[in-house]
Amino acid sequence: MRKTAFMLWGLLLVAAIAVVWLGNQFGQWYFTFVVGLVIGLWGRPGFSTWLGSWAVGVIGWGLPLALRAVHEPVIKTADVVAGIAGLGNSGMVVLGVTILLGFLLATVGVWLGAALRSWRPAAR
Repeated sequence: MRKTAFMLWGLLLVAAIAVVWLGNQFGQWYFTFVVGLVIGLWGRPGFSTWLGSWAVGVIGWGLPLALRAVHEPVIKTADVVAGIAGLGNSGMVVLGVTILLGFLLATVGVWLGAALRSWRPAAR
């Protein structure tokens, strides 16, 4: 039973990463928050829920950048963005902030989902 639950959780995480990835490909960056919200609502309270949402945020935003870097000048583009932002030639900072954004979106989503899961309306 435990092995089946672990495999199901893994498949759901892969599906969540795919949703985040597809959302980012079409400019729907907020899908990361929505996926985190769903994980927070349906996941059991505990560290594994948080860890799963963090993995979705970091992998869902970081893996597309890594794959694009194979064929496109992602680092050079990040260097230009860093120069425009006044950070000098530190494109890695821009890439790190991008991955941090995915992490934070998933974290806020799972936090809100966990809060809504435990919320009970006031008795009348």
